[in-house]
Amino acid sequence: MKKVSVVLAAMLSLGSPSTIITAPAAGAANPPAHAYTSVTGHQRSVVSLPDICSRMDAEGLCASAGDGSRRGATGQRVPHQRAAEELIDHLNAIGWPQERKYNRYRQGQEETIVRWGQPGRPDTYKNVSQCASFVTETLKHTYSHWATLSFFHTHFGNYSPFARDYHDAIANKKPIPHFRRVTKVTDLRPGDLIAIKYPESQDFTGHVMLVRRVTGREQTGPALDDATAYVVEIIDTTKAAHGRVGQSGAYRDTRITASTEETGAGYGHMVFYANNKERTFAGYRWSVTSHQIVPVDKHPIVAARITP
Repeated sequence: MKKVSVVLAAMLSLGSPSTIITAPAAGAANPPAHAYTSVTGHQRSVVSLPDICSRMDAEGLCASAGDGSRRGATGQRVPHQRAAEELIDHLNAIGWPQERKYNRYRQGQEETIVRWGQPGRPDTYKNVSQCASFVTETLKHTYSHWATLSFFHTHFGNYSPFARDYHDAIANKKPIPHFRRVTKVTDLRPGDLIAIKYPESQDFTGHVMLVRRVTGREQTGPALDDATAYVVEIIDTTKAAHGRVGQSGAYRDTRITASTEETGAGYGHMVFYANNKERTFAGYRWSVTSHQIVPVDKHPIVAARITP
């Protein structure tokens, strides 16, 4: 993977988020540094060289950076995560509203386009997709030796699986090459796939995303009985950003500006609830600012680790 080089405008001054996050349990491997910076008025993230975070602040972000910036743990990135980030970082460098020409949620009969371009030239990258097709095209781009049309048709029942196809195949517990089920929220790692199924909907079968990092436990916010809430930074394509217009702080969505909510590929944050006894999925919230908890008996959730 070629290294992406994008000129950044300025360090983003992060406000207090609407919820308190604490760091994940100690003992994990030293993560890469993760600096939040500003590009054309919205947030993006850049992973730099590995660094040891010696002190976490109250939000679970590293407070040890000497330049006053705040850094959070991303963990070890995997190839398909790096590919998705390359695409998103280049598109984000264009900036809204101009970015709409190159990055948006696919509507109606539009053709699905997920294109990696020439590093350093943002306008050569493009994304017109939905959640599941974005993940599928990212895997095809990264692992062309196995992530083929035949592979997806054989194991997911569709040449371009829908969200429900990803969910059902993983939930079925039948072995899928390069996919290993992750049952515990606390076991999620960067690059893991999360699939949510909407049984009641025919138009929108669910939602699929990639984990970017588990930020930590949520200490305030809506509670679910006998469950612990974890804030997870995700990579996805969506028509409904994970937050609200004008939201400030560390947990806003890259598709949200001070005055608009955009669509397409980007970074956001969702809240996933873990059963206190088994640590399995108990429910989710669409964003840190959302007060609606959706339990798994309404929208089932599965996750899987994808290996090269």
